[in-house]
Amino acid sequence: MSLARRHPFKQPRTIPSTSYLPTTSYQTRMEYNKEVQENSAHTEGFRFHPTDRELMKYLILFVISKPFSKLVPIVLEDLYTIEPWDIFKGKKDRALYFFTELKKKKTGNTRYVRSVGEGSWKSQDKGKAVCSEKGSILGYKRSLRYQNPGLPLHDGQWLMKEYSICDDVKKHLRQRFHEYNKEHYVLCRVKRKVGKDEDGIAPKETIIDEEINDIIGSNDAADTLAIDINRPFHG
Repeated sequence: MSLARRHPFKQPRTIPSTSYLPTTSYQTRMEYNKEVQENSAHTEGFRFHPTDRELMKYLILFVISKPFSKLVPIVLEDLYTIEPWDIFKGKKDRALYFFTELKKKKTGNTRYVRSVGEGSWKSQDKGKAVCSEKGSILGYKRSLRYQNPGLPLHDGQWLMKEYSICDDVKKHLRQRFHEYNKEHYVLCRVKRKVGKDEDGIAPKETIIDEEINDIIGSNDAADTLAIDINRPFHG
């Protein structure tokens, strides 16, 4: 996992992590997600930017209910019952990570339900292998795009990377772990597209007081941090 603050002059600093046990000790998805969100609320400026291999390892640990870092912001969500813009409601993140369960269209069928509301998630490729450090295939990464011609504002504007465990790894997990009971779970990275501007917001030449207050906090906090430029500095 890469949780490092980028600085032009310093080497990235890794945040120390502690472990917790996902899913098995939690009564509901809401309780699990609350715990993850509270623990992963790290300092502003830090980003969760894992590699494909690291995400695949998190998925494997999740399906066998093994511990991983408290700082990992991956929550449980049924992505095929909620529209992507509702997932991002109230959030500033451009990308979010989820464990979700795929549901088959029919019993015994190999195809999964990809529709959500009036739209659907359409595959964009056949999938790319994700390998371990020794070159063994752990699973596959697929690209999907949200399509809904009836809503031009959202049609094609949401992207997903879906990570799934390969059959051979699943076979080993079944043989070794009684806790393996999440056969059809995958890990998804959902991202909203933006324009040329990074935040998708047109730049403005002026700024209002409320925005300044949001950045520096209350007036009391600002007064505490104020520097008197007329007073000599003594190091």
